[in-house]
Amino acid sequence: TTSRDRTIMARLKLLELRCFESEDSGGDEAYITVGNDKVWSIDEIENGETASLRSVAPIPFSGSVDVTLWDKDTGIFDSDDNLGKVTISDGLVGEHEQEFRFDQDGADYLLIYTVLGDE
Repeated sequence: TTSRDRTIMARLKLLELRCFESEDSGGDEAYITVGNDKVWSIDEIENGETASLRSVAPIPFSGSVDVTLWDKDTGIFDSDDNLGKVTISDGLVGEHEQEFRFDQDGADYLLIYTVLGDE
């Protein structure tokens, strides 16, 4: 067909995660999910540290996608802590870098990301 598909295919590019206050004393075993997929993790991140997320390949999505920050807990009865969730829209394609503060469960993290268009 000659009609163009009007669906915008966006790509989420995670840039960095800054830890101002970890949820656990002594640092968090943090990981990020996009939708239901774990896309990044670190064994330990502590107060004042910044983790580069640039090694994570751009994640394609259309419409919107949920990004959640977690702290992995290892106890049998201690489920992983949800440190916050942001819903990112494909309407951000072409905008400058974006920031979101994860501040649930006593934590304080800043996620920096951008939304790329289909190239």
